[in-house]
Amino acid sequence: MALLGLVVASLALIPAWTAENREQKNQAEEDTDDNGLPLQVSPGLSYYGAPWRSSQTSYELQINGQIFQENAGPAVPGWQWLEQNWTPVSGAGTAVNVLSKHKTTVLVQGVELRDVVCNEPPSGGSLFRVPEIGDGGEGAAPVSMGIMVDATRPITRVSEGLKLGKPYTDQVALEKGDAREFVVEFHTTAKACTFKADLLVYSKGKKYRLQLPSEWQNDKPSGYTFKVAPPTKKYKSHYIVGERDMIIYVPKEDIKWDSNQPKYTGNGELYRW
Repeated sequence: MALLGLVVASLALIPAWTAENREQKNQAEEDTDDNGLPLQVSPGLSYYGAPWRSSQTSYELQINGQIFQENAGPAVPGWQWLEQNWTPVSGAGTAVNVLSKHKTTVLVQGVELRDVVCNEPPSGGSLFRVPEIGDGGEGAAPVSMGIMVDATRPITRVSEGLKLGKPYTDQVALEKGDAREFVVEFHTTAKACTFKADLLVYSKGKKYRLQLPSEWQNDKPSGYTFKVAPPTKKYKSHYIVGERDMIIYVPKEDIKWDSNQPKYTGNGELYRW
């Protein structure tokens, strides 16, 4: 009987031990989060990519009439080929979701550039309008901001569509577990630039710089270098992706410039000599 009583008493202690062990595990996870980076960064959905791209290569009629393929490799016209061989014109950008990990309030205050290299753009090359992309549907409005990369003093500004407005002076406060999407745009007016960008974050009296990925693969960052070309370049060849995803060579007279952005004004027919 004494042995039976001891077994029963031991079994009664198991739920309490399990709950205590779980609590210790949760506390250890919280401590790990609080000692790590203040925000967890993942891909956002509200930036759909630059509508116009440029290449230093003048393709002439080389890709005229080809089909823009969604899932082709880097050697075939498609998204991978576009990312590796073409540069966003006038404006590039990214969208990220952030999840607050610290116990105290985390403040997101802007963006800072580094490793900026700007040069005069080369002459010639090609201009390309990518296929139209639908938006991601209704959702909470992201926080939008941007930087003029080739400015004498690049500072974070309010993003107003295709242009930048007044200096960004807000700060976004996030409590532990809060999530928010940020859209960051990078513009240039006269020079071709490559650069990296950091999200400026304050937590527990310390300043953090969180790298913004320029590329993602399987929801993991695969690159951090952004590039953007100016809108003043004179191109030798011009393309659009028309109906049925056909790449169309168009005359330069069908490309007009509006607010530092190209605009196609033709009827989309295949160009004939």
